[in-house]
Formats: sequence, structure tokens, C-alpha cells
Amino acid sequence: MRAVEFETSADNGVISIPEQYHEFAQHKVRVVVMVEEPQPQNRRTPGSAKGQVWMSNDFDAPLTEGEIPEFFQP
Repeated sequence: MRAVEFETSADNGVISIPEQYHEFAQHKVRVVVMVEEPQPQNRRTPGSAKGQVWMSNDFDAPLTEGEIPEFFQP
């Protein structure tokens, strides 16, 4: 199997094959359609949550024996 890549447009469900690939018109082909998705309009702004999140000074301290069963509760 031979693979080629090209960009084209689809018009009402019909995909146009560029002129240089018209030799494929007489063969069975496999088509993969990749559609570009629009970029999200609201991009995050770095630092926008500054001051709204805090972390305890002992965040990464080992858990005590009493905290371990409580921590792993489903």
C-alpha cells in the first residue's frame, strides 16, 4: 500500500483529489479524514489564580498512623 498526504476541501460530502493524484481515481483507496478543530477562544492566563490557592507547609510530610486509613477511604 502506498500513502500520500494532501490538503483539500470537502463540499457537500465530496472530496476533491488534486490533479497530481488523479491516477488513484481508478483504484480502490483508503481515505482517512483529519479535521482541524477550532482553537479554544478563552485561553488560560498564567498567574490568573495567584493568591487563590494555598498549600500547607507540611503538605509533603509523611502521614501519621491515624491519617493513613482515613486518607485511603474510597
